[in-house]
Amino acid sequence: MDAVNFTSAARIRVLLVPVGPIKKATFERHVKMLRLHHSVKLEEVWMGPRTESSFFSQNVPHEGQLYFQFATSYNVEHQYLEEFQMHRRIFGVIGIMDCQEWPDGNMTAGYQHFQQILTKYPSAVANQCFAFDPSEDHPDDLRGGGVIMIPNVGNTSSYLRVLICDLARTILTEFESIASSLGKRHDIESPNPAISIYSRLGPHNGPTPATSTAASLQEMTANGIKPLTAPPSAMTTSGSSTHSRTMSSAGFASMNAANQYVQPSLVADPRLRKRTAARAQKLYGDLYLMAGRLTEAVTSYQSVIEVAKANADFLWQASAMEGLYCAVVLLAFVQADLTQMLMSPTSPTTNEATKVQSTPTIKPLIIDVPEKYQTILTLYNKVPSNATPAILYVEACMKVTKFIATCFVCGNGILDDRALAAVTSSSASGLLHRASTLRSRSSSITTPHLGIGRTDIMNWVSKTWNGRLDELWIIDQIHFTTTIASILGAIQFRRKQSLYLRYAVRMIAPLLHQTRLAQAAAAQANGTTLKKTASSDHGVLDCLTEICSVFGVGENFTSGSNAYMDHGWPELQIDVLYECIRVSEAVPDYKAMLHFSTTLLRQLYAYLTREEQAGLYASLPRILAAAKKTGVANLTEVHYWTKALVVDIEVCSPSARKLPFTRSKDTLKNIIPETKLTVKPSGEIDPFIYNPFHRKVNNVAKLDLVAHETAHFIVTLTNPHGIDIEVQEIRLSTSGVEFEAIPTSTVIPAQSTVSINVAGVPKHHGELVIRGCMVQITHCVEEEFFVTNPRTGLPIDTDTKTSEPTTEAMVRFKKRGMESFTYKKDTSATEPKFASVSVIPTQPLLKINSTSLQHGSVMLFEGEKTTMRLTVENIGTTPVDFVTLSFSDSTSQLTIGNNYGNTTNSNGVELSAEDAYEMELFLKKTNVFSWNREVECHIPVGGTHEVKVDVLGKRGCSSGMIQMDYAYLNRKDDKAAEESSVFVTRQLFSQVLMTVYKTVESLNLDILYLHKRLSSNFAKVDKRQSVEQLLSKARGDAVLPGEQIEAAISRRVALGTKNEYCLLTLDVRNVWTVPVEVAMLVDDSEEGEGLDINKLIKSTTVIQPGNTQRIILPVRRMVLTTEQLSRPIPTLSNKQFVVARGAALSAEDQAMERALFWFREELLKRVVARWTCKDASGRFGKFDLRTLRLNKSMLNVLKIEDISFLVTLESTAAMRQAEEEEEEEEEEKDGEKKEGKLWEIGQPKRGLEQIGSNRWRCPVDQFAQIRFMVVNRSHVDVKLCLRMQPVQVQGDGTMEYEMGTRMAWHGVLQAPLAKVSIFFFFFGGDIIDVCYPRLICKCSFL
Repeated sequence: MDAVNFTSAARIRVLLVPVGPIKKATFERHVKMLRLHHSVKLEEVWMGPRTESSFFSQNVPHEGQLYFQFATSYNVEHQYLEEFQMHRRIFGVIGIMDCQEWPDGNMTAGYQHFQQILTKYPSAVANQCFAFDPSEDHPDDLRGGGVIMIPNVGNTSSYLRVLICDLARTILTEFESIASSLGKRHDIESPNPAISIYSRLGPHNGPTPATSTAASLQEMTANGIKPLTAPPSAMTTSGSSTHSRTMSSAGFASMNAANQYVQPSLVADPRLRKRTAARAQKLYGDLYLMAGRLTEAVTSYQSVIEVAKANADFLWQASAMEGLYCAVVLLAFVQADLTQMLMSPTSPTTNEATKVQSTPTIKPLIIDVPEKYQTILTLYNKVPSNATPAILYVEACMKVTKFIATCFVCGNGILDDRALAAVTSSSASGLLHRASTLRSRSSSITTPHLGIGRTDIMNWVSKTWNGRLDELWIIDQIHFTTTIASILGAIQFRRKQSLYLRYAVRMIAPLLHQTRLAQAAAAQANGTTLKKTASSDHGVLDCLTEICSVFGVGENFTSGSNAYMDHGWPELQIDVLYECIRVSEAVPDYKAMLHFSTTLLRQLYAYLTREEQAGLYASLPRILAAAKKTGVANLTEVHYWTKALVVDIEVCSPSARKLPFTRSKDTLKNIIPETKLTVKPSGEIDPFIYNPFHRKVNNVAKLDLVAHETAHFIVTLTNPHGIDIEVQEIRLSTSGVEFEAIPTSTVIPAQSTVSINVAGVPKHHGELVIRGCMVQITHCVEEEFFVTNPRTGLPIDTDTKTSEPTTEAMVRFKKRGMESFTYKKDTSATEPKFASVSVIPTQPLLKINSTSLQHGSVMLFEGEKTTMRLTVENIGTTPVDFVTLSFSDSTSQLTIGNNYGNTTNSNGVELSAEDAYEMELFLKKTNVFSWNREVECHIPVGGTHEVKVDVLGKRGCSSGMIQMDYAYLNRKDDKAAEESSVFVTRQLFSQVLMTVYKTVESLNLDILYLHKRLSSNFAKVDKRQSVEQLLSKARGDAVLPGEQIEAAISRRVALGTKNEYCLLTLDVRNVWTVPVEVAMLVDDSEEGEGLDINKLIKSTTVIQPGNTQRIILPVRRMVLTTEQLSRPIPTLSNKQFVVARGAALSAEDQAMERALFWFREELLKRVVARWTCKDASGRFGKFDLRTLRLNKSMLNVLKIEDISFLVTLESTAAMRQAEEEEEEEEEEKDGEKKEGKLWEIGQPKRGLEQIGSNRWRCPVDQFAQIRFMVVNRSHVDVKLCLRMQPVQVQGDGTMEYEMGTRMAWHGVLQAPLAKVSIFFFFFGGDIIDVCYPRLICKCSFL
């Protein structure tokens, strides 16, 4: 317990001393047990029968209690004050022994040692020796006054309390002797200490002081060091007392024996004799206060105050006032009535009437105590010749300071029950010390009404510091300075606390240094080795650590990511750390020296010059060498670099052929339709190409590692210091799957950042967690540097609204003063989150052994196709069972307009829909490379496989790339891979350089009508062959000249009832240097079913180099349905539709554009061109006709009319009967059978005969039947009117319309027809009407 407590005057001091061999921890444990009984009620102490002189020990129950101060040290330098303040005396000594250290059970030697200790404390009147943890071999000597055994079984606390009550009874009995001795005194002088030779500013001018413990005095005496005690003249007592009570000779003798400063001479000063009675009464009050008689103590103190004030005895008056308010506070704690006790004594100048009328005012103790102590300080200052001991003045200031500080901490500024309990308890100083270690308060500090605040406490601290503190001994100065620091820390004045701690350290450092020099000299003189650093020096180092923490340096603070501190004054922080280094060197403590040196170099390097950094760096090896020389261990944890040494870790992408790609098994449906692997259905597909409401996804590719393959990482290291950092070894620190790290070394230049390659091999597949790097700096211990956000290829969430809080170890919060510091977060509950990388199972590895191309290049003609061969070899440890190829070329990489649907040419002009389609078809859909996919492909380890790829000569293509994706899918031994929805592939690339030349080109496309008069070759046709026979020769493999094809078609036209053909003409030019044969293939089927060999017309022509030749082809006319023509022109690229920039087309123009497009597509389906070089190479290819375009006139020729009609002339029944009769007659005559119904042209017959298109020869005077058929191919119903006009054509071309005498008919020549329905696909939609004409004469009619 602290001696400078507000209630220290009421406590009986009992010294606890270790006896014999005992461990420090055991001694402290027993001391703690005894301090639990620091207060004893008076009713528990039995004092025996009452006598006449029993003033303190009468056997009458009281409500008071005794307070003990169980101290473990004794300040001999304050011994001269024991006659002035009775509570400073040692009234009892308790020896503590450990029976475990006396196994033989003989405690006699221990008790004799205890008796020797008692000779050092003559004032002790009650002495006991306790032996703890006894065994059966240890006898108990409770009645004999020897060693008392404290059993370790049963209720030990109750047993100790009984012994302490016996000790209290002995002390109270001795109080009677002391009081009797005081009554016989003639005079009592005030203490008069010598002026201290140690001041706060000059500690080096006198002899070295020692510690305050009694054990240290012997060491100081042995070392020749003078103890810090007052001279014998510091306290004088002589003469006899005029007090009514008498003092026994035994009591007086014990007092004289207890005080070595009693002077035998008598002082005949009448003024001193006048003051002696009051002074004796003040000492009686001290005894009453310690005896628990608070009411009698208050009465004694009040009477002393009145008399001392009248006698101008300011020193004793002030001391009596201190005792009075100590008793008042204790009475307030037991809730006694203080109305009469706190009434101010009446002034001698006040008359009785005034005293009767005036009403005493009682102030709250929280206000009254500081005011009264201000009066006490004034009284101390009034003592003549400044004879007041400085320790009394400083202790008075410190008492009130601790009093109001305790009220502030416990009662929030008021003296409530909690604050009173803290003030009167023995742990008030410990409470303030614990409060000083708190970093922040839970609520704001307020100052309520009638309360005190931090400003009031700071005022009393200033009075303590600015008082007579510099007159004290250096040990007392250190004690009061550290107490002030604790108080300032308790009220959250952290910076002021650190200021006073620095003052204390500056006082302690010279003492430690001188002590170490003295010990070294003594060890050298005795020829022994110097002892290790005492553990008591650790308190100084803890003080230094606290100072650094307050100023913002140390382990609890960091500089963050920048080069500057988050808070604090760098120059002051540097000065504090240098001071800590010097103090650590004076101790010496090499671990602390290393700690503060590295802290300065690590946290404040930005404010140090290169020379200073180099000096600190050079001192580290010297400190380690000195520590090793003295036998100090555990100094390998040296790190002077910043915590951000490892800035970033990034997974290095492997080479292209080793890079793994993760794909969904859904793609196997398109690649291998026959796949037997389990394919999970994919999720919903967004119908929009660009959806602004979709959350943006980071498309950063994920990099995976492959098991049993070396993985490389790019590690970024930074060195902000002014010195080079030599990294002896660095390797990755990982967790998860087993990982074999490959160490490397490097040197980081001063104030620079470097990136190095660190490698390792994962041993299994799974998740590899990258924690950071294990780095070992030269001459330092290996340390792990964490990187919580490395760039490992994982996509980083950029959404700030949904992102998790930061995982940094530092957090800043807004507070005032020292609470605004940045402290470390408690990371014990949560583990830091590190980035992870997926490690996939072992993958196959292929390489290209050879290709069929020389130097990887090929020369082709446009439309020519060749085959190249690739031979691949499996050089890995895993077989391959899946291979797929994809291709790209230089033309497919060309952009078509932009991504939003606008298609423009090189001049920026927007293309039409048909031109855009042609460009997209050429660039995107005309594939340069193709191959026949192999459903099953197995390449064993070490095996080879040949892949065939077709290469097409494409206009403008200069290069291409063949990409081979391969994998191992059927992993039957890996269930996870079988159940997974993804698989992993690797890629191989082969580049092909191409040169493409043109052989032929097409020009001047035209489509013409094919009329009967245009059939000039009709006469050349063999009349004995039918039309089907002629067309069969023009089809198939037979290659007929153009005249023969034209003749066959002309006969078909001449004999047909409708015009089904048109002529397609185009010019073909040979632009190459060798003759080229051009073959034109035309589909002659009615429905355009494709290039069927049985319905194919083929025409071949050889074109010489540089020549142009026109090719004429008969093509069937076409008809498309309305549904086909209404379809828009398709687009082949995935583009978002936008409105065209130009003016929109009208409905008619749009319909015409679509009709031209779809009829052209239908025509290109039916006409195919091929070319063949007529040289030794025999190269061949396809001739592209898509450069030809249709116009409106061509469309009118190619397209069959929407509404058409057919006219046929048929025989009637009578005509057919006459024909049959005539045929029978002819057969009888000629004996030859006529074939067919029709006669050959040029051979006149009497029956009905067709002689051309819509031309017949009819017999005279017979009725013939005319049949009309109307076809509607439009998309609407039509209603028509049929009208026939007979006309006779003369030989000169004139026409005669009067046919009444030449032709007769049955029926009407003009009649409306029924509504003609829509005709689809040549089915339905026709109307047939019949008329019966009769010719009277021979002539030509229309």
